[in-house]
Amino acid sequence: MLDARIGDYVAVARRERGGQNWFVGAITDEEGRTLDVPLDFLTPGKRYVAEIYADGPGAHWLDNPLPVAISRQTVTSASRLRMALAPGGGQAIRLRPAD
Repeated sequence: MLDARIGDYVAVARRERGGQNWFVGAITDEEGRTLDVPLDFLTPGKRYVAEIYADGPGAHWLDNPLPVAISRQTVTSASRLRMALAPGGGQAIRLRPAD
């Protein structure tokens, strides 16, 4: 569990069983919000590629649920990810070793 408030939002991380990939997921209620998630669970000194699947521009659970923005960035255990969640939205991230 990375961050949560019962009834409002949750952000979790899980390592692939027997592997080095990590998966991060977040979801929110009908209120949009921004989460600042630390990646200190990653192996120190190692670089990772974050493949980010986020709510796209104008996304909203009620009248525009389909926009998705896909991006990539390099991160480490010292990085923090800013997750902008649309109302009723979420985000999924795959973290894989860059080296």
